[in-house]
Amino acid sequence: MDHHPSLEEMGKPLATFLLLTHTGRQIVQSLHNEGCYGELTPSQFYTLMALEHNEGMPLSEISEKIQRSPGNMTLVIDNLEKDGLVERQRSAQDRRVVVAVLTEAGRQKIAAARRAHRTAVENRLSALTDADLDTLQHILLKLNTEETGLPQQLREQLPGRP
Repeated sequence: MDHHPSLEEMGKPLATFLLLTHTGRQIVQSLHNEGCYGELTPSQFYTLMALEHNEGMPLSEISEKIQRSPGNMTLVIDNLEKDGLVERQRSAQDRRVVVAVLTEAGRQKIAAARRAHRTAVENRLSALTDADLDTLQHILLKLNTEETGLPQQLREQLPGRP
């Protein structure tokens, strides 16, 4: 029989970390299972989102932005290109650099997927009050900095920022 340490044995920081990571993974997985990425994988969804806001991004920057390995990013772009959602092009600034650009089909796909995703997230978090959401955002913002990839512009827009 497995022995799981008690919360007291773990200590509050580790217990909180485990709860936070488990909850995050569970929410992402349930969103994926419900099909709210619009027939896209989560990696494809976040890649298209990144490209929607940053047209013509080098693959290495997309990889960094959505926190995927360069090898995985190549596979994601290969599949999106095969589906006609993105195109690879040479950078106008540096012809040695390959960038990914949304096609019109990609723009339409991410617009529909974004709407479905938003609705599903709102439904998933509906058990929380506005005050709960403000508190949770405040706590999570304390853990995020520019170095963790959360842009200062976004930090400044959220209520209850530290």
